[in-house]
Amino acid sequence: MKNRLLYFILFISFGSIAYSQSLKEKIVFFNYDVPKNLNKLNKGSFDRNLYSRQFQDNATLNHFSLPAQKLNEFRYQFKSIDVDQESGIPTQFEGIGHWISRSAEVNNEASCQMLKEYLGLTHIEYLGFNVLNSEKDELNIQHVSLVQTAYGIPIHGAEYRMHFYPDQRVFGHGRAFNLAPGNRNPALSEDDAVEIMNQYFIKNEIHQVNSKAISNVLKGGILKKEMCYKFNAKTAKWALCYFINVIPNPSQHWDLYIDAMTGKVIESYSKICNVMSDACGDLAKCVSPMGAEVANATDLSNTTRTINTWKEGNTYYMIDGSRAMFKLSASSMPDDPNGGIMTVNGQNRSPSSSSFVLSHISSSNNTWSDKTAVSAHFNSGKAYEYFLNTHSRNSINGSGGTILSIINVADDNGKSMDNAFWNGEAMFYGNGAQAFTPLAKALDVGGHEMSHGVIQNTANLMYQGESGALNESFADIFGAMIDRDDWKMGEDVVVKSFFPSGALRDLSNPNNGGTSINQPYWQPKHVNEKYKGTQDNGGVHINSGIPNFAFYLFVQELRKNNRSEEDAKKIAEKVFFHTLKNYLTRSSQFVDLRIGVEKCATDLFGNVPDVLASAKTAFDQVGIPGTPNGGGGTQPKKDLSINPGKEFLVCTDANKDGVYLYDFVNTPTQISSTSIISKPSVTDDGSEIYFVAKTNKLHMLTFNKSTGKYVESILDNTAVYRNAIISKDGTLLAALLTKEENIIHVYDFLSDEWKDFTLYNPTSTSSTTSDVRYADFMDFDHSGQNIIYDAFNVIKRANGNDYEYWDIGSINVFNLPLDKFGTGQVDKLFTDLPENTSIGNPVYSKNSLDVIAFDYIESDLFSSTYALLGANIEKGDVDAIAEDRSQLAYPSFSVKDNQVAFDSEDNQGDQSINTKGLAASKIVSSGSEKILLTGAKWGTWFANGKRNLIRTADIKSLNEMSIYPNPFDHEFTLGINSTKAQWIHVNILSQMGQLIDSKKIQLKEGLNEERLDLSRCIQGIYHLQIVNAEGSVSAKLLKQ
Repeated sequence: MKNRLLYFILFISFGSIAYSQSLKEKIVFFNYDVPKNLNKLNKGSFDRNLYSRQFQDNATLNHFSLPAQKLNEFRYQFKSIDVDQESGIPTQFEGIGHWISRSAEVNNEASCQMLKEYLGLTHIEYLGFNVLNSEKDELNIQHVSLVQTAYGIPIHGAEYRMHFYPDQRVFGHGRAFNLAPGNRNPALSEDDAVEIMNQYFIKNEIHQVNSKAISNVLKGGILKKEMCYKFNAKTAKWALCYFINVIPNPSQHWDLYIDAMTGKVIESYSKICNVMSDACGDLAKCVSPMGAEVANATDLSNTTRTINTWKEGNTYYMIDGSRAMFKLSASSMPDDPNGGIMTVNGQNRSPSSSSFVLSHISSSNNTWSDKTAVSAHFNSGKAYEYFLNTHSRNSINGSGGTILSIINVADDNGKSMDNAFWNGEAMFYGNGAQAFTPLAKALDVGGHEMSHGVIQNTANLMYQGESGALNESFADIFGAMIDRDDWKMGEDVVVKSFFPSGALRDLSNPNNGGTSINQPYWQPKHVNEKYKGTQDNGGVHINSGIPNFAFYLFVQELRKNNRSEEDAKKIAEKVFFHTLKNYLTRSSQFVDLRIGVEKCATDLFGNVPDVLASAKTAFDQVGIPGTPNGGGGTQPKKDLSINPGKEFLVCTDANKDGVYLYDFVNTPTQISSTSIISKPSVTDDGSEIYFVAKTNKLHMLTFNKSTGKYVESILDNTAVYRNAIISKDGTLLAALLTKEENIIHVYDFLSDEWKDFTLYNPTSTSSTTSDVRYADFMDFDHSGQNIIYDAFNVIKRANGNDYEYWDIGSINVFNLPLDKFGTGQVDKLFTDLPENTSIGNPVYSKNSLDVIAFDYIESDLFSSTYALLGANIEKGDVDAIAEDRSQLAYPSFSVKDNQVAFDSEDNQGDQSINTKGLAASKIVSSGSEKILLTGAKWGTWFANGKRNLIRTADIKSLNEMSIYPNPFDHEFTLGINSTKAQWIHVNILSQMGQLIDSKKIQLKEGLNEERLDLSRCIQGIYHLQIVNAEGSVSAKLLKQ
């Protein structure tokens, strides 16, 4: 059973000092500015032809992102369905209880022990569970109710229901806490508590009658008294309390919690259920509700809306605390509602500006004249209600998370923003400029953007190509279902001079009055109109018209079977949501949507055959093909061939004095005596090693084949560096400087140029948020096109308590097909980390292009807990490699990806590099931890062989390819018929996949011939590979 990491959320501020930075070694920034232009780097004498770059078949950006929920799943033996956002403890889970007998009942003790172990509470001795009741139903399913205890005292608000099925399936749901109660011996007696209750009722004019006078007719008096723990919202602490359930008179029924140490009534509420909301009749004699209020206010459409507000002291705030997801006990009002719906003011500033600070929207008398605020607040409530009532989804994140809307948002130039966007955390509304009026007026726009949050926390469709178009389409579909009076999007806010049809988009007619891609309101409605260019991330806002139209046609087909359009919508929206949640992955394509919809139509409406038939007809009409044999979908990416060379580990010692080389047999050899401040970075073949010295100068170790030793040189003598990494092929270097800045500097050794890339946190549109302060750890992907990095972030809060954390991103720094620097586009591994949680030190596996390892850190003010995690980005899987650690791992995969090396401790508690075996998935360990090198840290595993760092795909622009003669003696002629003028790379590979030679060739349209000389190669089998922007094609060569 895995141990799960637990934490409390603490909010604390020490001015500019933040405890989050202590999660990694302190970074020292110098006060003086670094040079504006960095020096050109010179490796010395080297053959540039050996450094010709190789293409990848997926030359587009390597987007990567995972739902936040995936980060928590690694903690549990069973699969968690839902997790409490505050505690990290599962609120729903399922699995197979192999230890449960198929015939016997699960006894009470077994139920309690199983639940405590699963929730990861076994190491806290004073916490436990008591069974309240247990029974079997007519299906032979055993249902057990449990309450959590501390020192044997029940914790109110912490209960679970467990369901044990005859086939050994287990399902559980509820809430538990990792609390540390201060007291367990009461200062007051039970009789004292009863007297305090009596005085409380007298003070609040609640009449009590003698229970004996009514006991023969109605139950009255005290029904239950018990000692318990209860969370005190005012002190934000757990209190030892007396709980009293009492009927003082037939019209009153109360629960009271009386602090057993102080005698204060910390919570009381009436249990009377009236047909009207006023439980007490005379409000003057009723105990005041705790903050929730209702107001009527006019929105931007001049419609009077009923909105929910919050009263704190004498001030009303635009915070909805009336929903079931709201947790007052976990809230700090008004600044930090837990499970609330909150609307705040961006004060006409840009989120990308350092001056962006939020302020409350408030009122002294619960009247609201700000129509924009009213509209935004109303939109959030409607979106919440839609997903809850239609799809049983508890808030945007599915776990009762707070919904935040920000109005009066400016663009990057400080002008009124002509847009609205979701940034992974909140809804941002601009007030319009030329194309739009204030966007908060449109319910469908608000619903669309908040739906991006739902998509992000379910399938997490990447924002590129067809996957991105599906992302946009689902947001349109749910937006149209939230505002379901028509099929148009944004019709309430568009300016007709920009959108002649009167709508931003139209699901019922994606062409929307336009005729071509040159009109921004036009979308394709069939695959044969699909946009195939690179603008708009491959047409995410353009091609979404195709699945949009499929949804509309699905509804219309359903109507043909004597249904109203509303009834048809109810079926279609459930099928599409079920598909998004259960059948799509981050890289799903249009065909995957069809596969999922057809499967869900069967799952949900298997007894209504026309639902599946209607779905098939709809997809046929928009040209999205089916898969008759049940196949299809997106294929997983292939692994690279294993580096065939001898394996080594480069590292430093515990004090970071020197660089050492270990061959896994002999004692490590010191190859540099220089003290270092960055983990050594190695090319794929081990020929070059880069690091930053303690002097902040950039050093390089080059392997000399003649002497068999590494030779050290200073690549740049300017003392401005704090970290540096080299690409796998040795053509690119990335550096971080001693200046605090959100920039990665990248150097191209082939063009002798530097390029600066600014780090940011992306949103669902082109807007960015500027909370990235600086990066620390980096790693190039296999192609050299992208860098995965960790970054320190600061989010400013209105209350002055800034929130700080580390996260992981990927930035595109090079474009191989165009042979130039990349776009700088950023993706985040997780768009929504739990509070007081950080991740960092990411590294790619050696051979699997979508597998990474990284450090996971949970922290409070006084301590941190670490784990080493693995993730498969394509599959969306996260698991634990090493848990319950005491330090950061700085991991490195082995050459075969069957082990991982990481910083740890030996048996004496001293610094060491340890290893763990990996299972086939490469993201979970197999076997126990082993000590590899004592007194060492920052290990990087590599091999000194050559291999190909690309994958293969077909090239459509090459009609014919010929090789003659083949077999050949020393040279051959390559004939290529190209449909266009283009550049290609021709690679010669060994039978083991090692790169022997590479040549860049410019083709003209038509027939091309090129003679290639391989006289220096020995006899044997080789592979010729042609690579361009579309992919690659290979052929076998035989040298005689």
